[in-house]
Amino acid sequence: MENDLTNYQKRDEDLSQLLILRIDTQYKGFADECKRQSTLLNNDHQEDEILCFLDASADRTGWKA
Repeated sequence: MENDLTNYQKRDEDLSQLLILRIDTQYKGFADECKRQSTLLNNDHQEDEILCFLDASADRTGWKA
């Protein structure tokens, strides 16, 4: 039993912290910020390249639309 406790303590010491961020979509300026960022990316050739890469590399095996 003592050995098990030591293993749990060691495991906990080895694990780094995990921070989970949740975006508050009800925040007053959220929609405006989304629109601002979308406008910045509109007609951006790098964004088009990235989206094409992501689309080509996505594995949709078994997915239905």
